[in-house]
Amino acid sequence: MTLENPTNLETPDKNYMAEAEAEAILALPVLPIPINISEHVSITSMTVCCPVCSTNLPPEDVRGSWQINNHTASMDGYGICYGCMSIGPLPTARYRADGTSLEQQPDGSWKEGRWLEEPTILGLIKDKFVEGFKKNLKL
Repeated sequence: MTLENPTNLETPDKNYMAEAEAEAILALPVLPIPINISEHVSITSMTVCCPVCSTNLPPEDVRGSWQINNHTASMDGYGICYGCMSIGPLPTARYRADGTSLEQQPDGSWKEGRWLEEPTILGLIKDKFVEGFKKNLKL
């Protein structure tokens, strides 16, 4: 499926995208999920919103790639929204294996947050138990 008009129809002069650029974005691979950041940390799901109308996008409408470096995953991608007929870049985001994240804001600054819950003592004990169980079963 292709978009008939890959611009935001409400303000086409502000958000106009050349057809060749839109076709290149549509040809990008779907952003792969899950993605391993480190040996024990993976991003297994994401919620991505349209950069124009804020509608949640299905995974197949998020295109781009990951760069993994030193326990950090950086996402460069585009959202394709068939609801408002727009294609737009997603905010550059970096996800760290310690559960913290950085997301670039429209003004170019970075906002720090958390994408992974803080580990709890019970969770750490459970993880060690499961790890030992798997090791004993050679899974």
